[in-house]
Amino acid sequence: MSDHPFNSPYLVKVHNVDLKERPFEAVDAIDFTSASGKQVVVEPGYRSDFASVPWFFRRVVSPVGRHGKAAFIHDKLCDETPHTCDYLEAANIFNEALVALGVPKTRRKIMVTGVKIGGPKFKKETS
Repeated sequence: MSDHPFNSPYLVKVHNVDLKERPFEAVDAIDFTSASGKQVVVEPGYRSDFASVPWFFRRVVSPVGRHGKAAFIHDKLCDETPHTCDYLEAANIFNEALVALGVPKTRRKIMVTGVKIGGPKFKKETS
């Protein structure tokens, strides 16, 4: 596992609601800076569904696990308004976060491909 500061423990509050209602709430801020210098901060209270994994992939990738913080980061990038990056850069930042968390390469490739294909598509917005 990586020695990256992003790898520190974090607390998540779980709400008794369906996955589509984003049951996982960040108790503390989650902060990640990509190799390109892009900083993503998930504020306390932000809610995520962790990883929206189709049922037929769940034997390989669980919706919850070591990748939780990376899922918060990716969800935040998808939800922000205006978008400070496009969906492909968001997927690459997700990959960097997965590396920092020590997610194995094969699982990481599956997850990143999944968000590129099945995740929301958006463009970087300029002001």
